[in-house]
Amino acid sequence: MTFRVPLRVGAGFGLLASIVWLVLDFVAVSLYPGYDPRVNNVSDAGSAANPGAWAFNAGGVLGGILFLPYTLAIPRAVRGRLGMLGGSLLTAAAVFLALVGVFPEGSLYELHFRVSVGFFLFVLAGSATLAYPLRESHAFGPLSGYLAGATAAAAIATGVTGIAPLPEHLAVYIALLWTAQTAGRMWAIGPEALTLEG
Repeated sequence: MTFRVPLRVGAGFGLLASIVWLVLDFVAVSLYPGYDPRVNNVSDAGSAANPGAWAFNAGGVLGGILFLPYTLAIPRAVRGRLGMLGGSLLTAAAVFLALVGVFPEGSLYELHFRVSVGFFLFVLAGSATLAYPLRESHAFGPLSGYLAGATAAAAIATGVTGIAPLPEHLAVYIALLWTAQTAGRMWAIGPEALTLEG
């Protein structure tokens, strides 16, 4: 099965999602008195204690939705079972990112913690799955593979440290850098999409 999301459409949404999330996160953090990434977790910016919580939570929902065309285009750019699996895992991560915004810190039944863990687990699995095929791909190249590996490593560090603030921030921002880099490569190979579809 080949997804029919054109590569340049997927690439554009990947870049747009990254920008939207970063801008809204910046707004939320700037409105949070004394926010410190060494002390505060990423999601603290979405807690009721922050006057700018609306921005962080909107960023999660919008970012998750906007990431979907990008993740659905991945199997078209990275052929084979690993491309399909990696794209599916990152699609699940995008859904969980949206849920992070739907269920902010302080939600009942620890729903925020649960969806945050789901997000990181799917990011870890998706990036680990795609690291090798991206590194070996002429269209993407070694940097895409290494950034995928770095994303997976940062996600592992986040889990091992019990979601400590600094590793969590690193995981999120490395993942965004990886997304932007691969989206740029997807844009570059977009005109060749028809020839890639053999």
